[in-house]
Amino acid sequence: MRPGGEARGAVHERVIEGLLAYGDEAVRVVGHALVCNVEFLKVAVMDVLDDIGCNYLVHSRVADAVVESDRITGVVVAGKDGLVKINAKAAAMSVKKDCTPRQLDVKELQNALADDGVDYAKRRPQ
Repeated sequence: MRPGGEARGAVHERVIEGLLAYGDEAVRVVGHALVCNVEFLKVAVMDVLDDIGCNYLVHSRVADAVVESDRITGVVVAGKDGLVKINAKAAAMSVKKDCTPRQLDVKELQNALADDGVDYAKRRPQ
């Protein structure tokens, strides 16, 4: 639940607090594990996302990537309202020329991310 007694992050902690507030039917603590009813978990996560002002889509999937100058600049999402284009606030990753489906090992993935010019350590929320 909290490795080493430390919270994993503010949002994670708020989800746990929300689940605990729902009572024993929603969640129980077993040793270091949090055992929860998945239906209560869905509600707790959406409550926290609403509270922090996060926009989210449910019953949707990414149907396509929007690519400009070898950079992913958005996505096309398929949902109940049909296809919707969502533009990124910043280009997320460069597109490699070889797009053949295959398994990447961890080193290849690290190299691909390192080559795209984005400092993911700086972008990670604290």
